[in-house]
Amino acid sequence: MIETLHYKYTAEFARKVSREVLLRKLGWAFTLMVLGLIYLLWAFNGNKFLWGIAVTLVALYIILFIRNEKASVEISRSLADPSIAVTFDDNGIAWESIGHSSVVKWQRLHSVTKLRSAWLLSIDSENNYLALPADELNSSTKTLIEKKMAENHRPIK
Repeated sequence: MIETLHYKYTAEFARKVSREVLLRKLGWAFTLMVLGLIYLLWAFNGNKFLWGIAVTLVALYIILFIRNEKASVEISRSLADPSIAVTFDDNGIAWESIGHSSVVKWQRLHSVTKLRSAWLLSIDSENNYLALPADELNSSTKTLIEKKMAENHRPIK
């Protein structure tokens, strides 16, 4: 079975994926912790030390968010042509864009992470991934990816 997906790696797509990846990495627990700290500050009528911690945490969170998003968008804008063709078959995944092509065997995939906007195929590690738009993946391609990940005992998150 051979499936091919054509899509554009636009700045908007990169931004969406970047936001979802960061939220997943930091987790909702961190976000809730910051909001809980702000609530405690409000409840205890403004201890200056706690306000300092809260402001620092929120500032670091915002800086990390902006920096991560900016790097992702710059990568997408640096592409001469954002068109990407990804081919899936029983042996692996091949993708091609202007000036770059690569083939990866299914065994090299570390994991698949399903986000709202994309499926991330992590290659060799969590931080090296191919982002595929979730809304452009058809059911047979999704089934093939899930089947091959199960055959290789790799996680789908």
